[in-house]
Amino acid sequence: MKKFIILCVLFFATFTSCTKEKFIDVVDGSYFGTLKLNGVDKTGEFKVTVLTYSATSAVVEIYNVNVIEGLSNLVIPAVNVIDVIDGYRLTYNGEVVPGTSSSMTGFSDGTTVQINFAMTGTDIKFTGTKKAVN
Repeated sequence: MKKFIILCVLFFATFTSCTKEKFIDVVDGSYFGTLKLNGVDKTGEFKVTVLTYSATSAVVEIYNVNVIEGLSNLVIPAVNVIDVIDGYRLTYNGEVVPGTSSSMTGFSDGTTVQINFAMTGTDIKFTGTKKAVN
C-alpha cells in the first residue's frame, strides 16, 4: 500500500509540474514589431524577447531602445506572469536601472505581445508578433 501511495504522489507531482510549466512554450520567444518612445513612433522594426524561468516569472528584454547612454537594451527581471482567460498578463514594479522607479504591464497570447514600460522620464510602448523559428 505504501508503494502505491508513493507512486500516486510521484505521478501527481510529475503531472502537476508538467501542466504548470506548459504555458512556457507558448509565451517564450522573440516578438518583432513597433515601438513608441515617449509617445513618438520610432522607425524600424524592434525586438522584445520573453524568457520564462518558472510557471509565474519571466525576463523581458527590449532591444535597441537607447534610453540611457551606454545602455541600448533594457532587461526587466522578475516579471510576474499571470494566467488569464485569453492569455497571460505580464507585470513588473521595481528598479531596472538602480535608483529609478520602473513599472511594466503587458499581455501575450503566445502569438502577439503588448508591453507598456515606464521609468522615470521614459515611456516605452511595444506591440509585436512572434516570428516562427526556422
